[in-house]
Amino acid sequence: TDAYRSLGLNNNAIKNLIAKNALESGWENMLRVILTTKYNHNKYWKGKTVKGKDNDADGKQIDQVYRAYSTLADFVKDEKQFLEDNYDFNPNDDFDTFMNKLQGGNRSGRRYATATDYIDRVRRVYNGL
Repeated sequence: TDAYRSLGLNNNAIKNLIAKNALESGWENMLRVILTTKYNHNKYWKGKTVKGKDNDADGKQIDQVYRAYSTLADFVKDEKQFLEDNYDFNPNDDFDTFMNKLQGGNRSGRRYATATDYIDRVRRVYNGL
């Protein structure tokens, strides 16, 4: 949590982000995945990338290109900026508000999470923290 706190994030924001990241990466592999892969690559990303497998919203396996990070601090800084820029991330948002921003879509209508059970799955992790 030190990497999150170094950005001034409060306990509420840290719990929201850790629950999201734990679900997306799997508890047992969370740190390894965070250090090597995270957000889907896009044309604006200028950093390192890594290729991997993912599932689309329908559960179909797809090839994906992800952003790659050298340190946990680099990941946390980029994650915070990405969510602020694209999904109006606010550290004071409660769980439901945070999740609805991700599920509901950003200013351009792009949804971060397209799986219909995404919020419920993250909530189970969140409640277990």
